[in-house]
Amino acid sequence: MMRVKELIDIAKEAQKKDDDTNYIVIGRTRTGKSTFVLHCMEYLRAKDTDIAMYPEEVATAIRSAGVEGAWMFDEAIEGIESKEGQSRFNRELEKLFLITAGNKMITFLIIPVYKLVASVFREDIIDGLFYVYARGKVMYYSSKKLKQIHAYMERHKGKFGGAKPSFKDHFPLYQGYLAKSYQDKKNKKLTDALKSFEDKVMKQKETIVTKKQQIIELLHKGWTPSNIAKELKCATTYVSNTKNLS
Repeated sequence: MMRVKELIDIAKEAQKKDDDTNYIVIGRTRTGKSTFVLHCMEYLRAKDTDIAMYPEEVATAIRSAGVEGAWMFDEAIEGIESKEGQSRFNRELEKLFLITAGNKMITFLIIPVYKLVASVFREDIIDGLFYVYARGKVMYYSSKKLKQIHAYMERHKGKFGGAKPSFKDHFPLYQGYLAKSYQDKKNKKLTDALKSFEDKVMKQKETIVTKKQQIIELLHKGWTPSNIAKELKCATTYVSNTKNLS
């Protein structure tokens, strides 16, 4: 990580000159984005409380990092499933940088796809981008290179490309002092995700059962399948199938 550390040293010098540095870290799932950032955080002597795994932990992480500190937001764009969700994320991102402005912080935002970030942030706020393209391998794109990428994305419907990286580097498996705390946070997030999935499945089952019960009750009252479909906002075939099963 020699080249990466040299770059971070420049960011540390910028802090002394009353400036902050904001990095985006992208890459496919399981390539080691978080592992890479943990190496960077340890080099910056960050604390485990400087790591946010949920949106509601962001403010705590920023406070923990303090002036001239460093913090990371892992899976920062989690939950983006629609254009409305992307807009909401970018509004929150805007608030985020307003909060951190003046604190001379070094920020790492980990996201899966660069194009999900609004152009205003890509062009005016992000100082550099790390692309973890394989296990233990990372490319870096400077702000100058990102301008070339932005022009390419405009021409190719948001596809990432159009510039050679400023440099390439490699990094090992992370086993430093942040490892245990990070893994605990990761395990908790997994547990919460599984619980959320189970709750959604149960809710869907309850909704299906309730709708079938409503259909049967309305059929007993003499409603036609077409009228029931309109009332419950479902397909007439679904009503008819329920009728045949009852």
